[in-house]
Amino acid sequence: MATVTTMEERSDTPAKRGFYEPFGEYHMSWYAVMPSSELAPGKVKSTKFCDGRIAVFRGEDGAVHAMNARCKHMGADIGLGDVVGNNVRCPFHHWEYDGSGACVRIPSGDRIPNHTTLLTFPCEDSEGLIWVFLGREAPHRAPRLADCEEGKVLSRSFGIDFKEPLQVEPWALTANTFDFAHFRAVHHFNMDDITKFSDGHVRGWEGDIGEQGFMRIELHGISNVVSYLRKPGEAMKRQLGGLCPKGDEGLKLFMTIFTDLSDPSEAARQEAEARLDEFEALHRKIAEEDLAVMNSVEFGRVRLTEGDKEVAEFLRSVQTYPRTTIRKLEAAMTDGRGAP
Repeated sequence: MATVTTMEERSDTPAKRGFYEPFGEYHMSWYAVMPSSELAPGKVKSTKFCDGRIAVFRGEDGAVHAMNARCKHMGADIGLGDVVGNNVRCPFHHWEYDGSGACVRIPSGDRIPNHTTLLTFPCEDSEGLIWVFLGREAPHRAPRLADCEEGKVLSRSFGIDFKEPLQVEPWALTANTFDFAHFRAVHHFNMDDITKFSDGHVRGWEGDIGEQGFMRIELHGISNVVSYLRKPGEAMKRQLGGLCPKGDEGLKLFMTIFTDLSDPSEAARQEAEARLDEFEALHRKIAEEDLAVMNSVEFGRVRLTEGDKEVAEFLRSVQTYPRTTIRKLEAAMTDGRGAP
């Protein structure tokens, strides 16, 4: 098993560090890394991911795979290579790796050396986004939405590029899911009649929030939020937001937004596309506003009140949620405790 860390196991306790200070490690969670549309069959891309870099490729069979981007031969970025059938090929000397990370071909004809298997990650193509789990095995599936019958909804997936790096951990933003004091004071939501729920890796709340109608918010794992909003007289709005840490590039936000499609006519589709245009523009605006606020916060000690009890519960879960790094996962492979 790879080494993971929880706050209780650290010698530098919250009293020494300040509650919000980053750990230098990352939560073992699903992270959205790109829209599905950006990775056609037979294509490979590399991207920063947590403390390293991964190559994500889609074989000719349509299956998606994710692995450490550094070729075991001389460290070239495999994401600059190409896909051969259902394997990915390094651009430097054309070493080929299959979806399990195993080196399966060296064009020179030499014997494949030992310890040439690349670290791979659980990977899913779901809800218009490609997801990668930080760990060797995922305890649950990547986020999914309910009540999205095929042919009756229209969706759009995209990533948001911030004007400057968003230098916080994902949980610093997803904590807003449980910030009832914020909802009451800033958005004027009625939070008196909501119902909280927790079911395995999904937790959140739902209920009538006043003039805004019915709302349900789900936190999947530690870094992904699904929300449903139905205002009086309007169709249900659904959205999925996934945050991905990218080292010194900061956080990247990926989203899939949904709107109802009343019928298959072209007129109905154009109306739905217009709603998605408006919905996407709103989210981009909100994201930029959040950037300025979040980058201005000094994450040190906090002074919570009785009205912050839901946030306090969430922060306690942040403390105990397992963390690791790509370096630790790699080390577990090479020292005999993980894959060969």
